[in-house]
Amino acid sequence: MRADSAVASMYFDIRDRVAGTAAMLTDEQLTQVVPACPEWSVQGLVTHLVSMPMAILAGDIPEAVMAGGDPNPWLAELVETNVDRPILELLRWWASDDEALGALLANAGLLLADLMTHEGDLHGALGSSAHRNVPELDSQIDAALAGVAKDIEAAGLPPVAVANGADVRRSGDGEPGWTIRAGFWEAHRALNSRRTRDELLAIDHEGDPARYFGVLDAHLPLPTESLGEP
Repeated sequence: MRADSAVASMYFDIRDRVAGTAAMLTDEQLTQVVPACPEWSVQGLVTHLVSMPMAILAGDIPEAVMAGGDPNPWLAELVETNVDRPILELLRWWASDDEALGALLANAGLLLADLMTHEGDLHGALGSSAHRNVPELDSQIDAALAGVAKDIEAAGLPPVAVANGADVRRSGDGEPGWTIRAGFWEAHRALNSRRTRDELLAIDHEGDPARYFGVLDAHLPLPTESLGEP
């Protein structure tokens, strides 16, 4: 039984899409480098998506991470430990306890945000754009804006806005200093540092994107070369 929460429902829908895609990949596709996460192959990316929540469920979290320390060494170790497992075995592990995972997800929006972003990375690596109009974008563009809101405010900058036609979302109150008018998908990729500085300047916008480069780069490093996403 899956826990009844909006976050869990969205997570499981994305999880099922990712798992369905991953289960059909060839060995060659699984070994491709993911441009958005060049330290990982496609297999490594899927391993990350599986092993992080399952390790949390098992209580396998270092005390330093629990205390607010850098989680990246732990996440890297999880991938290194599990990356050689067959892809179908990894996917079965991911679906092995949806009741417990659903309960965890009710208060773990960051897991949903991570999965949403990495679904885009997966399809970018595979040269596919078929997943761009997913329903989860409606809530996850708000999550992306919230993820940079405090840093934008701390930098003394006006809020960022995202416009999808007449639907406008903002990172905070006040007149925006940068409005992304390229739609929710492109804005989600931009706010999660999946676009170079030149690409950020080139997307349809109002205001001055360059003022926000430092905030985005500190949040997640901006790529120096285009990811080449379709």
